[in-house]
Amino acid sequence: MFALAACGTYKPGAATQGNIQSIWVAPALNQSYMPQVAVVLSEHLRDRFMKDNLVRLVRRDAADATLEVTIVSLEREGRVRGLVVPVKGEDDNGNPTYSNKTDKGLYKAVDITLRAKAVLRDNASDKILFEGEFSAGTQTLPGMYISTSADNERMLIPVLARELARQIHDAVALRWDESISHE
Repeated sequence: MFALAACGTYKPGAATQGNIQSIWVAPALNQSYMPQVAVVLSEHLRDRFMKDNLVRLVRRDAADATLEVTIVSLEREGRVRGLVVPVKGEDDNGNPTYSNKTDKGLYKAVDITLRAKAVLRDNASDKILFEGEFSAGTQTLPGMYISTSADNERMLIPVLARELARQIHDAVALRWDESISHE
């Protein structure tokens, strides 16, 4: 005979917060200088909610709650420095030698940080259920196949948007998990 222990508040199916069983993810608003970042972030957010089955993703008029996200900024911080590179040479006897020399070319790195605010609002009461600030960042490095730092930034937008979507989704999902454990 087996005995199984389980949480007494567990309910089968998707967890919901109060009467919230459906959500509409509004198109993200964009206050940054990068035009397509809002579209990419909105797509990643919707994908996350569709995949986890936490709540139903529905049209605006059928939703119990609305998730509104505003991209506050896309920040760039650049650094330039000379690289120290190993240089192979020979001594007077023809033996290989290695030494470190500072490269005359400059190495350029740019830190990029995408910041956003998210608000989850109950559509029936207009009450704010969740509010938070999020950021995702990475560093771009020059590459031989990438012509400009702007190209680097455009290539990183989906990566940053995916990370922001993960953070926002997980923070909202945590609210549902907490409400289930306190019922």
